[in-house]
Amino acid sequence: MQWIDFRQTINQRASQTISDDPQNKAKNFNFSGHSLIRGVAGSGKSLVLKDRVEKAVAEKFDRVLVLSYNRFMKGWIETQLKQKELKVECCTFHQWAYQFQYDYRFDQEQTSRQKVIELAQKSKFAQQKYQAILIDEAQDFYDEWFQALLEVLDPQTNSLFFVYDNAQSVYGQAHRRKSDWSWSKLGIDVVGRSQILI
Repeated sequence: MQWIDFRQTINQRASQTISDDPQNKAKNFNFSGHSLIRGVAGSGKSLVLKDRVEKAVAEKFDRVLVLSYNRFMKGWIETQLKQKELKVECCTFHQWAYQFQYDYRFDQEQTSRQKVIELAQKSKFAQQKYQAILIDEAQDFYDEWFQALLEVLDPQTNSLFFVYDNAQSVYGQAHRRKSDWSWSKLGIDVVGRSQILI
């Protein structure tokens, strides 16, 4: 398994502060519905996500969840948002799911990962749903995690936004490269609402 040291890309991420036209188009997708942004390392995916959070706050969304897999990336995103004085919930997936007793050890098998869906359904978040959920480095999220997040997403806004680079996957979701797999199987509809950054 190849490990990625996210600290090595911090200068590249920090130096990119102005969105180009494709990035502006991506961050300005309609807030109602699911959106997928794909791109290689350095294409500005995290910048788009940060700008999208800022736009969600401007749209008066008061329950916004920003997730990442990696603690370092979570820290980088959180720092960027604090600089803009954006008050949103920012966690790694495990930090968030631990609040309703999902344990990282459940990740090892599909049958135990399924617990996260039921736990999310019974959690306080299912009662106080998020108006927007944004995910960075989503290639490392398990399918069941996406399904759990849909359980706590406000159906009125249905605003799920995630950035993705399958080539950069640390933890491996190789099944998503197969022709018989699709986002729609998870209940995610990004038809007409996806973009590739280069």
